[in-house]
Amino acid sequence: MLSPTAWITSRVRSFRRRAPRPVAAPAAVSESRVTELDALRGLAILLVIVTHSTAALYGLYFYGYPVAAFDRLLYLVIHGGWVGLDLMYVLSGFLITSILLKTKGQPGYYRNFYVRRALRIFPLFYAFLLARLLLQFTPVPWLALNPGEWVANALCAANVWQCYARVNGIPFDTGGLIVTWSLAIEGQFYLVWPVVVALASRKWLGRICVAGVLVAVACRWGLTRGGADYWFAYVLTPCRMDGVLIGAAVALAATAGTPRSVFVRRAWVGLAAAVAALAAVVVANGGPLVHGRAVTVLGYTCAGLVSAGVLALVSAGRPGWWFLLNSRALRAVGERGYAVYLVHVPVIMVADAVFGSAPVRAVLVPVCDAVGFSGPMYVCYFGFVVGVSMLLAWGCWVAIERPCLGLKRYFPHGSGRAGTRTPAA
Repeated sequence: MLSPTAWITSRVRSFRRRAPRPVAAPAAVSESRVTELDALRGLAILLVIVTHSTAALYGLYFYGYPVAAFDRLLYLVIHGGWVGLDLMYVLSGFLITSILLKTKGQPGYYRNFYVRRALRIFPLFYAFLLARLLLQFTPVPWLALNPGEWVANALCAANVWQCYARVNGIPFDTGGLIVTWSLAIEGQFYLVWPVVVALASRKWLGRICVAGVLVAVACRWGLTRGGADYWFAYVLTPCRMDGVLIGAAVALAATAGTPRSVFVRRAWVGLAAAVAALAAVVVANGGPLVHGRAVTVLGYTCAGLVSAGVLALVSAGRPGWWFLLNSRALRAVGERGYAVYLVHVPVIMVADAVFGSAPVRAVLVPVCDAVGFSGPMYVCYFGFVVGVSMLLAWGCWVAIERPCLGLKRYFPHGSGRAGTRTPAA
């Protein structure tokens, strides 16, 4: 017979053994690098590259490659690669909010965050802009650059400039700078969000995230209903802030102390609902074309919610069996993702010239004719774009990124003491 004290002690120990474990801190805040996040980033970037490479399919009609039913179906399907951009936004919102939540209220909160972001973004970005400025003086016509677009990029306002140029009939996709509008949105987010996180409680941060998502949907609905150019809804920050805010909401949920089993179950339910909603939007849109009205109004948000479900499972440490996230190739692309994203459009411009040249067509057209569709050309084309982009990204890492990122040690997240380990972002 146990004494009352011994019985109470045994009950407390039994309760502790049965108590649900709280969900782990999100992957971005852990002290070790989470390679699954690199794989997700790599997947997102490859989806964007595939979409931007659809110009290769247009070339089928002009360069003599055979066009079969499979080619037309593939052309439609790969337009859905725009979801990669929403995945990148959700990842960015998740990583940045995770860092800010961890360091909130600590010495050097603003200084360390902004300096570290500047070291991550600006050296490579301005080196890229300088290279593009110098290349415009070559005799190659497609390297010509619009001066206004270059200045807008230097001021991190590429998305605003593109809308201005669209209204006034000014070319704005010159010199491979077409993708920089998305970097401008992230830069504007980095500027404002640390202040919001510092001033708001966790409850209010959640409300702000929900409100921001609803405002983004409303802005896109209003613009498309009013007959405005769909490009405005695609590139303006108020219309595209839902992705980063959805990522921020995942970071909040992952650090809320929810039991792991409950958190994972909610993530699976949310992922299933988001996939169903995205599928319904694509059907209503008549396909995955990015500038259809249904995709413009609701598709970006649904894609962000699908990304959030996947990211929530990753943050809970559940996706080890997902073979894609164990891919070394995806991780390699994700690790050098920023540079790959910057340079891939100029590389695509080179690829268009290479694969449209007579010597390359003389080799590939007979091969494609033999198999009855242009699959061999696709493989070679996308392999060329990704391979050259990765090679350039490696050079950027060695010459620019690695030396500049090494300076982050002087501005550690957290207490501000030298030697503090910081999350990778």
